[in-house]
Amino acid sequence: MKENINWDNIIPIIENALNVKLYEWQKLYLKYDVHMPIDRRIGKTMTYCIKSMLALEGPIGFWDIYKHRDENGGPAYHKYFIGLFINLWMKLKKANLPVIEIMNIPDRWLTPDADFLKLYTEQNAQSGQKGIRK
Repeated sequence: MKENINWDNIIPIIENALNVKLYEWQKLYLKYDVHMPIDRRIGKTMTYCIKSMLALEGPIGFWDIYKHRDENGGPAYHKYFIGLFINLWMKLKKANLPVIEIMNIPDRWLTPDADFLKLYTEQNAQSGQKGIRK
């Protein structure tokens, strides 16, 4: 894991790149690795992905992304995690943040219409969850 990340400088860039406002607990997790709330659908996986892609040493292969997942939810969760990870990774890479290098990404995962973060945000808004704010 990279140790010298200046989260105070990077968090505003993350929020801008993803068009979200992170909650204080998400910022604390990124900065200090404090425990996250146990509630579901509040942005834990997104926050975990962000920290992983900025803190992990690379490169890693595309099909190895699931090995870094935050929980073992079975094959469907693996695909969801990889999709969310790649979607966030593309946006943070475009914002010139020092994300981990990922090798051998299939083209179908790099399409703009595979916007897992947008789907995730809309799904949380419809259910009244308090994960990430726009």
